[in-house]
Amino acid sequence: MGILMKEALFLIPCCRAKRSGGDGSAWGEIFQRENHNKCGFLSNYRDELCGFYSCLSKEQAPEVYRGRGAGKSREEKVLQAWHKNLNIYKSPTVPAIERYCGSLYKSLEESTLERIRNHMIDNILIVSALLGLVDPMDLIPDYELMMQDMAPGNKPVWKYWAESFRNRETRETLNKIFSAFSSIFCFLSEATGYADAVAESLRNYDSYLIKSRKKGQRNIGSSWGQTLAHSVLEQACCPEEVKKIARLYNCELIAFHSF
Repeated sequence: MGILMKEALFLIPCCRAKRSGGDGSAWGEIFQRENHNKCGFLSNYRDELCGFYSCLSKEQAPEVYRGRGAGKSREEKVLQAWHKNLNIYKSPTVPAIERYCGSLYKSLEESTLERIRNHMIDNILIVSALLGLVDPMDLIPDYELMMQDMAPGNKPVWKYWAESFRNRETRETLNKIFSAFSSIFCFLSEATGYADAVAESLRNYDSYLIKSRKKGQRNIGSSWGQTLAHSVLEQACCPEEVKKIARLYNCELIAFHSF
């Protein structure tokens, strides 16, 4: 993190909705280059996951890609994920903030996006099922993965990352990142595995979950995006400030480890 250090760090989830294509180099060519990737300390884990999904057989796909409904629609979604991830290493890249296009990201005004692109807002990290942690301006591939999907070792992806974040060298780097902020605010779902992936890593920090009172994934994402945009533009730092902003968008602030 760098240019305008803030008192608060915001963790947001990746999303299934992604823009395809890209004009950056192929993921296999750049994923270990630090100038394209601020979280390069996770490269070995990313490589393990990418290698696993890019070599998966069609017969294995239904057991690996879970949480995609039932019946014909499930079959189609599983095959879509399987086919897309076969080409992860060859995928052209774009900045993460341009790749993800779910409701949270669509709720960010162009002025906010420009500040992120220009590194004027640099206190946001994205929790990604495939990549672990991503800076919004990191170049990333096109892919499809959910935290409930299966990772190497026959474990859910969220557990794979929770265990990876516990490894000594990874933990030391994460501690350097997290300790630079007085508070950490997480727009992460408890139901989908995103909160579980980082819960233990945040145990020793002043961390909070921002929960939307709205129903439906799209509405939840929108309320999160509005809260995030307002908070970073106001440079909200302390829990009371973020709590007041969250209430404006029908969200509430809960201590991460209070439940």
